[in-house]
Amino acid sequence: PDEPTAWVVVGNMGLTYCQLDEDGSLEEEFVPLGQWLEDRKKFTRLQQLTWFKNFMVSKMISEWRSSTSRACFDRRLQLVENTSFLTDSKALDTLRWIGAFLVNELSSLSVLQPRDLSVQPMRLEDLAS
Repeated sequence: PDEPTAWVVVGNMGLTYCQLDEDGSLEEEFVPLGQWLEDRKKFTRLQQLTWFKNFMVSKMISEWRSSTSRACFDRRLQLVENTSFLTDSKALDTLRWIGAFLVNELSSLSVLQPRDLSVQPMRLEDLAS
């Protein structure tokens, strides 16, 4: 296996954090034992706060929600693409042909001529008499 690039050395005076850089040089940071214990106590208190305590659960639920909603959207999109005849180029050509045919046929009918605007609509009283 690969050799570790970071490790901790524990001594009676404190901890030394060691890390190998990409160029192979060693970086060391010494932390006295008293300071480490104080930092550890602060970290434990932070972990007890509700937001920090529930962070991982909230993060996992958020990731799950976004991935499932994206997957659901992708499934529905695929369903629409597979079932929609409008995505087929032959169907679009056929619809264009039908539209042109209907326009030509309907324009030749006299029904589409503008109606006489001098004729007034009838009132209900006129129909009763």
